[in-house]
Amino acid sequence: MTPDEQAAVRQVNAMLKNGLAASSDAALPSPLQAIDNFRARASRHYTLAGQSQTDVDFTIAGSAAVQMVAVDVLFDNGFHFTCRVGHSLAQPFCKEE
Repeated sequence: MTPDEQAAVRQVNAMLKNGLAASSDAALPSPLQAIDNFRARASRHYTLAGQSQTDVDFTIAGSAAVQMVAVDVLFDNGFHFTCRVGHSLAQPFCKEE
C-alpha cells in the first residue's frame, strides 16, 4: 500500500470510529450522514482497503481528473460503501455504490 493509501485508510478509520461512537445521527461525522441508516447498519467489525485511482472531484462541477484514494469499507455483516479521499477534498466523500 502506498503512503497516500495508508494515510487515506487511517483517515477513514478514524472517521468510522467517531461514527460508531456517535450517540445520534446528527452527531455522525458529516461524510457518514450521507450513508442511509449508518448507525443501524454498521457493526463494530470491519475491514478497509485503499486503492489509488484517477477520478473527477465529485465536489467540483466539471472537475478535471485528480488523484484520489478509494477506501472500501466492508462490515462483517455485509454492509459496505466507499469513501474517496483526496488532496482536493476537505473531507472524505462517502457513498454506497
